[in-house]
Amino acid sequence: MKKIFEAVAADNKLRQLILRCLSFLLIAIISVLFLNIMLNDRDGRKSVVSLEGSNSYSDQSKTNEEVRLENILACMSGVGRVEVMIKSAGEEESKSVFSQESGSASSKIDGVIVVAEGAKNAAVKSRIVDAVATVCGIGASDVIVFEMKENGNAGYSDSEAKNHEG
Repeated sequence: MKKIFEAVAADNKLRQLILRCLSFLLIAIISVLFLNIMLNDRDGRKSVVSLEGSNSYSDQSKTNEEVRLENILACMSGVGRVEVMIKSAGEEESKSVFSQESGSASSKIDGVIVVAEGAKNAAVKSRIVDAVATVCGIGASDVIVFEMKENGNAGYSDSEAKNHEG
């Protein structure tokens, strides 16, 4: 080891090469960290929309309730990754659909769409509908659950596609 350091100290070209490599490595690390910061929003979701052919859905206008509901559903057995959209009457971006005092809806919720990996299982799908209907104070008919495609996008299952053909 001592011989290596002596060789580097004696050879000016070798020392410059090592310094250039270390400089390049440091710049690369800083660039990757900066890019990572730029791509993540405050809560960790990706904020830069990718080009065509994207395999994921990103919506920067998610409400706190949608994020909370996604988190609790994802904790349920068999659900997997999940995306939630809550539609309320007279929806305003700054208004919450839940009242903080009583836990009931502060504005009428028209419906909820849930896209989950585990929705292909009928029992999991039923538990998702029950959970969402309960927390939102709406009927099960106002909750629609779709199976998430393997590439991460929502889609109809075969039976749902037949029901939605018009």
